[in-house]
Amino acid sequence: MGGRQVLHGVSLAAGPGAFVAICGPNGAGKTTLLRGLAGLLPGGRTAPRRVAYVEQGARCAWGMTVRQVATLGRLPHGDRNDAAVERAMEACGVATLADRRIDRISGGQARRAMLARALATEAEVLLLDEPVADLDPRAAHEVMALLAAQARRGGCVVAVVHQVELAVRYASRMVVMADGRIVADGVPSDVLGAAAGCFGMIVGQGARLLPPSDLNR
Repeated sequence: MGGRQVLHGVSLAAGPGAFVAICGPNGAGKTTLLRGLAGLLPGGRTAPRRVAYVEQGARCAWGMTVRQVATLGRLPHGDRNDAAVERAMEACGVATLADRRIDRISGGQARRAMLARALATEAEVLLLDEPVADLDPRAAHEVMALLAAQARRGGCVVAVVHQVELAVRYASRMVVMADGRIVADGVPSDVLGAAAGCFGMIVGQGARLLPPSDLNR
């Protein structure tokens, strides 16, 4: 990547029913790993019908309606499939905004619309880079619950998540990265300590990450 090796000996596999949260500090290689899984790195191969990818900070710059944005998810199939689009918008809580322009709704609502686009593809695998960024706490929980439900229905969900507490609550597996390497991989509650260590923090009550006591003096 730009002549610099970002990942070192990284391998990640996930199957149906998995909700994998990739956590770690900035610059750990999380986005690069996700792009690799999507086949977007040099030499990779994409499979747009099987894999739906929502990049970090995904936006739509055109004055399209929410419904039109969600319908873009059907492009890999070459159809409109209104039923799939409606289901995706309903699941993401943007059905009531279907006829609103995406550039005239809030940033959080626009992010949900972009997620609806991915769900409308009805892909086997969902890859999402920080899907709950810009969302208020309630909306973040709702989106994470939606992704967990998608996995329970047999889908495979892999998401970069900075909010470790949300990953512990909703994901079935947490992959912790630091310096381009996977340093822990397992049930979220089991690897929470490793995640805290990567951030230079400690685990408090309720799976919250807290600064060490000496930083509070």
